[in-house]
Amino acid sequence: MLGVPISLGTFANLDQEVSAAIQPAHQEALDAVRKADVKFADETSWKLWGKLCLLWAAATAGVVAFLIHAKRDKLGLKALLTETIDGIVHSDRWHVYLQVPEERRQLCWAHLKRDFQKIVDSGGPSGWVGRRGLRIVKELFVAWHAFQAGTITRAQLRELLGPIERRMSKTL
Repeated sequence: MLGVPISLGTFANLDQEVSAAIQPAHQEALDAVRKADVKFADETSWKLWGKLCLLWAAATAGVVAFLIHAKRDKLGLKALLTETIDGIVHSDRWHVYLQVPEERRQLCWAHLKRDFQKIVDSGGPSGWVGRRGLRIVKELFVAWHAFQAGTITRAQLRELLGPIERRMSKTL
């Protein structure tokens, strides 16, 4: 890259030095997402020294914390968010997130939207479920964007979401 030769040993030493230097900031980021009222969590495969691991991530509006863990299981989620998970966790529907109580878990609407689109794309008699689901998702986001823009209040948003929730339940 810069044309400067560097030995593997020097690289490994620098890696350890940088890791130690950023450790306090990393811990601060972990603490912030763990304490946040709302956090987004996800994981993806990651290779560490040639071994397959998982890169776990938790994010808030202001901070993101990453953690490499050997497992894609409840131990990985525990390492990221601790044993007692506080606040609302926004995630996909992967089974490890079932350890978050239902009343504090928000499913990712982007995942739901993609699933409805897959139902439409597959054709067949269930296509109406996908099309209806996509309409409901669109309606939900129109209401959400109006709230974010300040054109409706939280109370008005709740009022709009009641019928949407009922239609979604009926559709599913």
